[in-house]
Amino acid sequence: MILDRMDVPGLLRQYGLRPDKSLGQNFLLDESTLQQVVKAAEITPQEVVLEIGSGLGSLTRHLAISASCVVAVELDRRLIPPLVQVVSQYSNVQVVEGDI
Repeated sequence: MILDRMDVPGLLRQYGLRPDKSLGQNFLLDESTLQQVVKAAEITPQEVVLEIGSGLGSLTRHLAISASCVVAVELDRRLIPPLVQVVSQYSNVQVVEGDI
């Protein structure tokens, strides 16, 4: 399944956010790269995936269509509202605010 490209800059503007380099935040934009990451992980439809540092959910969306369940953990509480918005259409994604 091919997903539409996420408007990361628009989402950041909408929520008044900027990447926090002290947290190592870099938001993936390239859909081809995101697909390659999921392919390299060899995720099966029966697997549960733990994603640490989900950010805005760019990768989370791709994981959600590949795995049975995705637990998306994000430390930066500012990113929780946009992350929840982005993954709201995926019933198999659980967003957790926390530090791992």
